Amino acid sequence: MLATAAEGARYTGSPYHRPPGSKMGLPKGRSYPHASKCDPKWLPETANRALKDAIRRGVVSEEWDNGFPCYAWYRDGSTVYRAELHNRESGEYHAYPLSEEHEWPKGLE
Repeated sequence: MLATAAEGARYTGSPYHRPPGSKMGLPKGRSYPHASKCDPKWLPETANRALKDAIRRGVVSEEWDNGFPCYAWYRDGSTVYRAELHNRESGEYHAYPLSEEHEWPKGLE
């Protein structure tokens, strides 16, 4: 189930998190007041790879929708990202860094 979900999952990001000139795509015309901005080091390929890796390793929520986990977590150094399913039909996700360690899932390595 994890392998199938990882294969179909795709990171598309959120236009609310994109700063102007982002390699992830065009930003939304207005900013979302509470959205953190994408780290410019992330490219579509690396974000997709991280999402698929998190799902394959089972670092996902217990809740699933249409064959995809609702959430997946990925640790990059001291930063943990939470990916959120935003299109259940196509398996599209966006992600954001968690600002507090208490927001991290238990047992995250």
